[in-house]
Amino acid sequence: ACYYYYNKKGTLVRAQGPRKDPLGEAQKRCTFKDCAAPTSGKYFFQIDENKRAGGKDWSGLAGMILCEACYNQFIKKGTLERTSNQKRTKSKIVGEDRRCTFPHCTNPDGARKYIQIDAGTRAGEGRDWSQMHGQILCGA
Repeated sequence: ACYYYYNKKGTLVRAQGPRKDPLGEAQKRCTFKDCAAPTSGKYFFQIDENKRAGGKDWSGLAGMILCEACYNQFIKKGTLERTSNQKRTKSKIVGEDRRCTFPHCTNPDGARKYIQIDAGTRAGEGRDWSQMHGQILCGA
């Protein structure tokens, strides 16, 4: 529990005193300009100048209201901006194309998911996917 608390809050010191008033329904809207779903979320967080969660500098976000997705993005990455890889939507692969093109695949037709590798693929900590461009690979 302590690891997860520190990972999320950036401190092991537990909050003392009364909890802040929850946001009213009218305030439950993410104010980040590029939020993909500003009103759909269960949790919203009003950022104050003393915020320390995740060991990040929240001062530039003071006064904003963030949805849970944007809040967690900032805790993990230290920025609200998503990489182009995260914004990109993957097209569904249907019909005869639902087959792994890797020649040594042991189950090319049996996967639940197939991913087409394109020029924007950046998964795997910046791995170079250029040699795989255009291929369809099976996934979990």
